[in-house]
Amino acid sequence: VNRFIHIKTSPQYMTVDFSSREAQLMPGAPIPPLEMGRDGYMLSGDGNILHSNWKIGYRVNDPRKFYEKGLSSGDVSAEDENIAEGDVKLGLRGPRTTLKNIFRSAVIQISAAYKVGDIYDTKRSVYADAVKSRFINMVNNADLGIVVDDVVLNSITPPTKTAPAFNEVASAMNQ
Repeated sequence: VNRFIHIKTSPQYMTVDFSSREAQLMPGAPIPPLEMGRDGYMLSGDGNILHSNWKIGYRVNDPRKFYEKGLSSGDVSAEDENIAEGDVKLGLRGPRTTLKNIFRSAVIQISAAYKVGDIYDTKRSVYADAVKSRFINMVNNADLGIVVDDVVLNSITPPTKTAPAFNEVASAMNQ
């Protein structure tokens, strides 16, 4: 009752990355296997692994709902809060983490419906549009006081170990 809480309603952006440690390795270094929970990757509908990077644009259109739904602890300019129970780190909590988790869920659901060849080549824009549509639907259903302005697929790549084979197949198909 006795304080004002300022919530940013101008456009905000964030990236969501489904990539692995592979990109951080020195050239020529041995490539470790992907590790669930640490490396980011998705599975296509035909069981292939792919990595992607996305940019999300959104804005708060109902600050009261945004605050009351628990997406804001009051200081919305601060980073999401690290939650721990004793010495065990449980993860982050806050508006950006919530949106990232909803987005990751949308990407995983849509990726499972497409074959890897369609995602990389022929239906890439259809795939990106499907992810955007699913994400917007999920955010609207959650009624968070947020409007999604844009979802952009920045990049999509095969795992480093399989990239040469993937490129050979793509080249053969083009020929």
